[in-house]
Amino acid sequence: MAEPAIIADQRAPDGGFVPDLCQPRAVLAVVVGAQLLALLLALAQPLEADRFWPRLGLWSLALQWVGLIGTAAAVWLGLLPAGAALLGWLMAPNLMLTALVAAVVLRLTHLRHAARIHAQGHHRARLEPLQALERG
Repeated sequence: MAEPAIIADQRAPDGGFVPDLCQPRAVLAVVVGAQLLALLLALAQPLEADRFWPRLGLWSLALQWVGLIGTAAAVWLGLLPAGAALLGWLMAPNLMLTALVAAVVLRLTHLRHAARIHAQGHHRARLEPLQALERG
């Protein structure tokens, strides 16, 4: 029988619904997926040539860590009889923490944007009289 082409179709040896994430192909898919996401996130930020590679490295490190540890946790929890319930209990605090961090980041982004708008208005208010003097 030919090997399934899609990783999600590779079932665990016990016939469970969790794919066999211990296979090298599955680990490679997690690593490549995390790296592509890191590249996408690094490119999504304002492009500064001297900061791109350190930013990509940090994104890569964080996402590889999360991807591989998450895969290992899924494999470990898949071996336990109550793995799904335990995974739910483990994910709830992580989701709350993620929501909290996202809220803080959105607030800081909003404050930064408001400060930038305020500074632009202040600079414009100082520049207009000077330009009026130059014209008149």
